[in-house]
Amino acid sequence: DIIEHLSLNDREKLIKLNNFNIDPEVFIELNESIQTEIITYLSSESIVTILTNLESDDAISILENVPEKDKNIILSSYINITQLKYKKSKINNENT
Repeated sequence: DIIEHLSLNDREKLIKLNNFNIDPEVFIELNESIQTEIITYLSSESIVTILTNLESDDAISILENVPEKDKNIILSSYINITQLKYKKSKINNENT
């Protein structure tokens, strides 16, 4: 809620902080225009972190707001991390 009420300038300053971290469940609840604005300031790694910690339908919804020039890199990283999580989960299940 607080992020949505900040001015555009203050929101940009907050997001550009080196250690800016937003809970993916909080991010998904933000207004879509605010999400899109925040995405423009986040690094690809930060966006991938958000995506990998959400349900796939929410991740896809967010990915639709990522600028075209960044989509391939982010999607590739997202797929790689998701595959690694799946393999790790499968190995853990086999060992139990």
